[in-house]
Amino acid sequence: MKSTQAVVADIRLASRKDGQATWHMLIEPCAFSESAAMGTLVARAASGAELTIVVVGVHQDPHGQLWLVTHKPLPPETEIAVAVGEPAIG
Repeated sequence: MKSTQAVVADIRLASRKDGQATWHMLIEPCAFSESAAMGTLVARAASGAELTIVVVGVHQDPHGQLWLVTHKPLPPETEIAVAVGEPAIG
């Protein structure tokens, strides 16, 4: 599993179906690729609590940017720890 640091650059709601939202998040720098499209993002709240978000895929837009597909958003400018590979969520 590859680990690095990044910042959320942008988010957008991709879809909402049966009460389940799917989000696209753009992070910089992006360690993900179409062949490495799963992993986790970890952000730390001001309270010190960790929030772990599973990346379930990537979406390449017409401009060639890779957006991470998640079910939870993080606001732009959030600093995150990134782990690329199979999510280790138990």
